[in-house]
Amino acid sequence: MTANVNKPVYKKFNYRRAKWSGKTNTTLEKLLVDAHIATTNVSDRTFAISKGNLRGIDYKVDSALFLHIATYVPGQAASLLNSNGQAPKTDITSFDAPMGNDYVDGELYLFVKDNHVLVCANKASERDALNYVKMILMKSNEQVVAQTLELYKVADADKVAMLKNEGVSKIELDASLYDASQSYLTRKCDSAKSSLLDGVIKGVRSIFASHSTLDEIKSKENLDVKVTIKVDGLEARKHQKDQEWGVTGKDRLLDLATAIVTESDSSTDDIEHFVITTCHNNTISSSEIRVAESFRIHTIAKSLSKIDVWAKMAAYFQSLKSNGALSQ
Repeated sequence: MTANVNKPVYKKFNYRRAKWSGKTNTTLEKLLVDAHIATTNVSDRTFAISKGNLRGIDYKVDSALFLHIATYVPGQAASLLNSNGQAPKTDITSFDAPMGNDYVDGELYLFVKDNHVLVCANKASERDALNYVKMILMKSNEQVVAQTLELYKVADADKVAMLKNEGVSKIELDASLYDASQSYLTRKCDSAKSSLLDGVIKGVRSIFASHSTLDEIKSKENLDVKVTIKVDGLEARKHQKDQEWGVTGKDRLLDLATAIVTESDSSTDDIEHFVITTCHNNTISSSEIRVAESFRIHTIAKSLSKIDVWAKMAAYFQSLKSNGALSQ
């Protein structure tokens, strides 16, 4: 049976807010529209990155700016697998792209209105969306904006309201000590979560560094640090007749949980894992606290339908505007 290669898929639209230093009398939309109009062809919108190229293959200005960006490696062949299921063994072979073409690795779709940005990534990193925006701004001589621009994540106001309404009983924080999170943990971080973990991580690292056998784990294993901050139930029971006992601690736990939700807003793809449990035993995880929504998108082979993505981005933006999410 032949697979339906154009089967619709669900893709998430992430809401971001653009901020930069200086030049506050304009918007990211205006800067990017000017930058794209100044180009004459896709070659002007092609930029080299470490893993290949970023290319702005299409854009549209229609009450907002719509962008379609592709990632690819020039001249890279595709890998093919023989479809004969009866063969006892099979090899992977390569197949060059047709003359004058390159195979697409991934793609990004952006909707930009004022300083509001929607991003949809398909087999690509959202970091590349920021890279493309910075590079085309540099090309249009907007160096200060390009160098300081960030696309900030925005906390879901409903989740913040839940914390305030129900209180917080426990916060669980995770961070990888080595390999995958090494760069994240060693650079300067201002978020509440990172500050808390930094002290714990440094202490554990000092223990490993002092013992040659333990230090070998750095090259062989991923060690996870898990930090749990919670209300002391035993002490609470001892002071249950004192209505004021523990109030300050609970307030501080609420402040910390709110800070973790609202301050972990960098534009990078670094994985931040946390689970916050409210006093009503509801949980809020790191994957649930951003303004985002998934949509059913039509496909063209492994790519998304540009027309469908752009139309649904415009509709989603209007819904965010209507429910007040853009101004929170």
